[in-house]
Amino acid sequence: MNCFNATTALWGVFFATVGLSFLVPYFFAKFWLTPKIDGFSEHYKLPEGDHLPRVEATNCLAKNGAVLAHEISKRGNTSLTVVGDFTVYHYVALVGAITSAVLGGASAFLVAIDGWKGVNEALQGMFLGSASALLLWLTMIQVFRYADTIAKHESIYTSCSNLLSDLVAVLHCPPELGRDGKSFSLEVYLREVASKCEAIRTIGITFDGSKIARFKIDMPKS
Repeated sequence: MNCFNATTALWGVFFATVGLSFLVPYFFAKFWLTPKIDGFSEHYKLPEGDHLPRVEATNCLAKNGAVLAHEISKRGNTSLTVVGDFTVYHYVALVGAITSAVLGGASAFLVAIDGWKGVNEALQGMFLGSASALLLWLTMIQVFRYADTIAKHESIYTSCSNLLSDLVAVLHCPPELGRDGKSFSLEVYLREVASKCEAIRTIGITFDGSKIARFKIDMPKS
């Protein structure tokens, strides 16, 4: 009976500790981080659809420019959404790792004082649970490389924002002279914009499967 109670205490606290390392970042993201990110994304959202400035397309070139404007706007907003989502994922993983590290540090301190065999099963479960959760969170950060994905899509969004602003201005009022000082050609300009669009047609999600490995948790020595 005592063995059963000891095993139950160890595994009960183990799963409770792992669960706590997930609950803390979940509530952090749900009630504070996500509303902040949503407000940020809405503020920087590029105009699209009916909100995109209308262009009086009187010829094929202007029509092509309007199509490019819609494509650039949609691509920029997609990258903005990815930035917001992966920012949430990144902070969730960091908060989860910090929570696990705090719990692990507290339990490791107590285990170091009395030794592995000198502490009760509940404390052993807390140590193992926090160590397992910490390894999981750190592995997720390394594998999914949130920061790299965020940086890539921030760059794509910035390119789309600048390109869209310039394109709409040109479509509304084409300049007489180009940047080279020669007569402005809308056809040449749209070709340049189309070639720049090729660079932003990318998924931009970074994943490193080589970081996935098996971890071993060594029991503290008595």
